[in-house]
Amino acid sequence: MPDSENEVEHKTEEATIKLDDFEVAAEKIKEHITRGSKQLTVLSIVGMPGIGKTTLANSLYKDHSVTFPFHARAWCCVSKIYHKESLLLEILWQVNGKSNQSSQTDGKDCVEKLYKSLKGKRYLMVIDDIWDIEAWNDLKEIFPDDNNGSRILFTTRNHNVALEVNSVTYALSLLSDEQSWKLLREKVFEERRCPTELLQVGKEIAKVCKGLPLAVVTVAGILKTTERQQYKREQVAKSLCSKEAKNPLAHNFGILELCYSHLPNYLKPCFLYFASFREDAVISVSKLLWLWIAEGFVHEPNPSQISLENEAEKYLKDLVDRSLVMVDRKSSKGGVKSCRVHDLLLDFCLAKAEEEKFLLHMKSYGYHQLSTIYEDSVMHQAYHLCIKCDKHVVLPGPLRVRSLLLWRVLSYDELRMVNISQFRLLRVLDFSYILTVSGIDNKHFIKITNLVHLRFLAIQIRWPCIPSQIVNLQNLETLIVTSDSTRSSYIDLPKTIWNLVHLRHLYVKKGYFTFTGRRNVFFDNSDHLDNLETLSTIEFSLRNYFEKLASKLPGLRKLSCIVKMLWDPLIIHLNQIEELKLHFKFGVKHLLQFYYPSPYLKKLILSNLGRPWDEISVIGELPNLEVLKLVEGAFVGRQWDMREGEFQKLKFLKLCNLDIQEWNACSEHLPWLERLALHSCLCLEEIPSSAFGEISTLQSIEVKKCSSSIKQYVMQILDEQRDTGNDEFNVYIFGP
Repeated sequence: MPDSENEVEHKTEEATIKLDDFEVAAEKIKEHITRGSKQLTVLSIVGMPGIGKTTLANSLYKDHSVTFPFHARAWCCVSKIYHKESLLLEILWQVNGKSNQSSQTDGKDCVEKLYKSLKGKRYLMVIDDIWDIEAWNDLKEIFPDDNNGSRILFTTRNHNVALEVNSVTYALSLLSDEQSWKLLREKVFEERRCPTELLQVGKEIAKVCKGLPLAVVTVAGILKTTERQQYKREQVAKSLCSKEAKNPLAHNFGILELCYSHLPNYLKPCFLYFASFREDAVISVSKLLWLWIAEGFVHEPNPSQISLENEAEKYLKDLVDRSLVMVDRKSSKGGVKSCRVHDLLLDFCLAKAEEEKFLLHMKSYGYHQLSTIYEDSVMHQAYHLCIKCDKHVVLPGPLRVRSLLLWRVLSYDELRMVNISQFRLLRVLDFSYILTVSGIDNKHFIKITNLVHLRFLAIQIRWPCIPSQIVNLQNLETLIVTSDSTRSSYIDLPKTIWNLVHLRHLYVKKGYFTFTGRRNVFFDNSDHLDNLETLSTIEFSLRNYFEKLASKLPGLRKLSCIVKMLWDPLIIHLNQIEELKLHFKFGVKHLLQFYYPSPYLKKLILSNLGRPWDEISVIGELPNLEVLKLVEGAFVGRQWDMREGEFQKLKFLKLCNLDIQEWNACSEHLPWLERLALHSCLCLEEIPSSAFGEISTLQSIEVKKCSSSIKQYVMQILDEQRDTGNDEFNVYIFGP
C-alpha cells in the first residue's frame, strides 16, 4: 500500500511511441503550451481509442521544459462514468497537497477551494478521457483566467466535445503500414536487428493491426514471448488475419482475443481480474497482489524461499511486458507502485470475464440480473461479483459468490448489510471504495466475522475498534482498515488478533493501530503471528515494545510505527526488517541505535527525530540501505557534511520539510544514487551541483516548493549530466 506521506512518483508512458508524426504533434502542442497567448487556452487531443492520446498528453505532462514555468499542475481522468466530487478532490490534492484536504469536503466547497487555490497562479491542467460536454461543464468553473499563460489540455475520442469547448484541437491519425512496422520492430527487437527471414511476416502482422498503436504493442507482447522461429510468427500472422473484421471494435477485440489465448493459464485469471476495477482506475499494486494471493491465483513459488508476494510481482511483470497492463507510477525502490489498464483492454476483460463466468459486473440491479446470478449459483457456478451503483442495493442470498467488490455504493446503510453474512463462501470482501464518511458499525462488522472463509477484508469502520470476534476469521490473510478520521485517528486492536495465525498483512489507512485495554499486557498472549509480513501503522509508547514485537512477529518485513517515547528508542531484535518507517511524536534524546547492524534493512523513513546532522552516520553505515526519506524534522541544523564510506548502496534519497541550509557532498558520497527528491526545504539555497552532475547512475531529480536558486542548481546538474552523455536523466520541478 502507498506510504501515508507523499512519495516521489513519476507517471510513466503507456507505450514508448517514437514516431515522426507523434513527435511533430508533441512539438506543436508543447509550443502552444509554453509560448502561446497569455490568455487561458484550452487544447485538445482527439482520436479513437488506442491511438495514443493519453501517451502523448502524458509525455508532455512529464516534460520538465513544459512544466517548469507553471506554479501548479494536476492530472485527472474523467472517463464515461465519473463522480464529480471525487474528481475535484483529486485535483485539489494535487494542487494543494494531501494534508490540506478533508474527505468531508463537498462539491460546492471543493469548487470554491480549487478556484481560490488556482487564482493568481499559472497552472497546467490535463484532463484525460472526456466523453461528453457535461463533464467539461462540471469542471470548467474551477479554472480562473488571470491572463498569465495558464493552460488546460484534455483528451477525448469525441470530436464534437473539442468543437463545443472551442479548443485548439490536435487530431491524431492512424499509423501508416510503415509506421506500424517501425513501432512493432522497436517493441519486439528493441536495439537488435530484425532477422531477415522474419521481415516479411513482421510487416504482414503490422499491417493487420490497421494503424492502431495499442494493437501494435499488444501484438508485440505476443511476439516477444513467442519462440523466435519463422513458422511460429507465421502462425500468429494467420491467426491475426482470421480475426480481421470491418468493424474497428470487433477487429481490435479479435486481436485482444489472440493475445489472451497466448497467455499462460496461470496468468489468465490475473488478467481478467482487472475487470473488477472501474474504468481508468489507478490500482495499488500491493493491494492487487494481495487480492491475487487471496483468490488463489498465485502458485507456491519454487524455490520455497521466494515469497508469494514476490511470485505475484513476477506475474504482474509478465503482464506489463506483454503490454496488457500499464505502469502508472514507480515506487522509491524502483518497483511498480500503481498500474492500470487501457479502456479497450478493460472492455475486453469485462466481456471475457462474463463469457467465462469468471466475474459478473453489475451496474444496475434489475430482477432479471439477480435471478440470473441466483440460478447460476444454484447450479454451483461460483462468481466473482463486482457491484457498482449509486442507488440502494438489495443483495439476495445465499449465493455461491467467492469475491464481492463494491464500487461507489453510497453508504453501508443503503447496502442493507444484513444480507452480507449469507455469502458464506466469500474469500474476498472489499468495501474500500464505498463513498461514505461514516463507515460500518460494530454490529455489521460482527456479522462479517461469520464469513469464515474470508482471506481478504478491506473495510472502513465507524468506531475506533476492531471487535474481538475477528478471531472467527481463521483464514484471514489481509486486513485493510480505514478509520473514520472525523471520530478518531486510532483503531484499537483486540488481543484476539494474535489468534489469526494466517494473517500476512495488517494495514490501516488514515490512522494507526493501538492496543485495547491494558497496553502492558497486550503481548502476554503466548501466540505468535509467524506469517505476518506487513504491519502499518502501529503506535508504540513503551520502551520494550520493539523487543516484544520482534519476538511475536518473527517474519515481519515491513513495519510502520508512531513512537511515543521520551527516552531513547533501541531498534533491536528487528534485524529481519526490510522496510521501516518511524515517526516520533516527541523526538528523542539520543539517536536511535541499530544493532547487528540490520543486514536486511533496505528502506528507512524517519520523521520528527530531531537529531543533529552529525549523528546521521549510524544510518549511513547501514550496509544495504537503498532508500532513505528524511521528513519533517528528521534531522535538524543548518549544515550536513556527508562523510566518505557512508550510503554506499543508496539509490533513492528524499529530503522533505527540513531546516537544512547548507549541504556539502561529492559524487563519492552517493556512488549509486539514482533518484533525488527535494520537497519544501525552503532554507536550502545551494546543493552540490558538481557532485550530482558527476554521478553516472543518476536518473532524476524532483523539486517541489523549494527556493528559486535550488531550481537553478538543478538545471545546472541537468546540463552537466547531458554533457556526460546521460540523455536519460530527467528533472521534475513543481510549485512556484
